[in-house]
Amino acid sequence: MLRWGAGMALAWASAAAWAQPAPSADPSVCLVRPALHDALRRHVDRGSVGTFNVVLHFTQPDAAPRIEWQMDPVSAELSDELTFYFQGFRLPCLQASQAPVSVKQRVALVPDAASADAERRAPADGPACVKRMMGEFPGRHTTAEGKALLRLTFDRPGTPSRHRVLYRSPGFNDLPLLKEFADLHQFTCSAPAQSAELDTVLILQGGRRLQFTQPVKFKDFLPLVKDWRQQTFDFDLNAMGCPFDVRWALRQPHADNAVTELDAPQPARAPLLDWLKRQVLRTQSAEEYDQVVFEPMTLQMPCGRLKYVPPQ
Repeated sequence: MLRWGAGMALAWASAAAWAQPAPSADPSVCLVRPALHDALRRHVDRGSVGTFNVVLHFTQPDAAPRIEWQMDPVSAELSDELTFYFQGFRLPCLQASQAPVSVKQRVALVPDAASADAERRAPADGPACVKRMMGEFPGRHTTAEGKALLRLTFDRPGTPSRHRVLYRSPGFNDLPLLKEFADLHQFTCSAPAQSAELDTVLILQGGRRLQFTQPVKFKDFLPLVKDWRQQTFDFDLNAMGCPFDVRWALRQPHADNAVTELDAPQPARAPLLDWLKRQVLRTQSAEEYDQVVFEPMTLQMPCGRLKYVPPQ
């Protein structure tokens, strides 16, 4: 049997219950900024120090903004973390008559005295060596909408990657656009001992997105997992520094799901994180799958023991 119970269903519609401030002539005064999470701060220890500037374009009070990058190339991993951070901004007092509204923002990543000597920076390799050009890529004026997952392979520095399309939205057929996106990535370290690979996601703004704007409790997430009742698992969350949050985004069955600890990493969580990387969500159609694939959610892991053995 499963502790906590698993009969709760989570509706796909997961809109945030944002407080609605009074209308303002300048809606930017009510800008809501998310807190910097540890997963973003950890890039400081990897050498990603600096100030990063963007322009955020808002069209709705409770929707993520479109991000216009105004910064130098950074690692693809840091780009993804910054994207997740800036997509958390909201303009809750924005009125329909005022849209669109553009707001300049910057985030500074600097080492503090407590952490400056706590961790020696290891030489960068693998994904940390892949830099992404941060300007809007050449296809920014396309009318195409959709999502794609690309696997980039780098054989040596300074040369374009080889790329393979692992997934693209139904009807998203602009393959030259995907090549433009792949060509924004460069391997900047010394020649790898073997080919380096990176999976990267492209999302073109459109209506086929389900954005999880509120954290999801694990007991509500589990019923959404396909065939979870046919699996055996045993996770002692008390030994994993509970409670804690994990960012999770669906990529299965095309690649491992994206899983990131949002606090200090804990080696004891490895079995749970590996399990999360392999899970597939129950969706009713290709269109519903496309709405949720690649969209990050924050999973709230409680304390206790999660153990399940399928009935014989």
